[in-house]
Amino acid sequence: MVVTEKEEVVKKKHFKGTILITDPCYICKEVDISTKPELEDFQSYSKVTDYPDFNPETGISQQFNDEYWKWEEAHQMWYNTHPSDWVLSGYGSKMGNLGITTYMTHDTLYGDWGCTVFETETKRPLGEFCADAGLVSVFLLDEVLKYNPEILDWAAEHPWCATVIPDFDGDVEFVIVHREGTWDETTDYWNKGDPWEDDILIVRGTGNVNFFTTQTSL
Repeated sequence: MVVTEKEEVVKKKHFKGTILITDPCYICKEVDISTKPELEDFQSYSKVTDYPDFNPETGISQQFNDEYWKWEEAHQMWYNTHPSDWVLSGYGSKMGNLGITTYMTHDTLYGDWGCTVFETETKRPLGEFCADAGLVSVFLLDEVLKYNPEILDWAAEHPWCATVIPDFDGDVEFVIVHREGTWDETTDYWNKGDPWEDDILIVRGTGNVNFFTTQTSL
């Protein structure tokens, strides 16, 4: 199979300091739901059949319905006034709203994936990262820690989700590699000689540590 490749650097940024590579959804703190209205706070009775106006023939209690919709209104109002940090961050595109300004983010092009970070010269694995929101970001770790001091503990418990590269000084690029070729055999899905093409995203660092990423799991 003859394959040709063409690279395009779509984003580039200089980082000086320890960097964190992960999906931005992982660093967002969970919203405090302790004040969220609960349905039982609005119910006069624990079961609809206990309501005085419950009609066994229709299975309906108007009092229960009225209380339910009062809860639904309060529930929705609570969510409107207590947006999650994931929402505030523009779903990873506006991390500055969380106080994180030194970062870069890109769509994985694949969706949710798992990747390994390799040192360029030795091909030694430096870590892994994955995605649950179809995104990959490179952050300056100090900024993330100011927002979420527990991120390193989380990363230690989930080593497949985030890669930390200490004391990095250099440029990081998001590179789209366009690959195309022709199939060299006939299958149920294509014929020999049919063209194919594909785009993949890699993260590449050049500096005091040189690294590149490769997708290694689905």
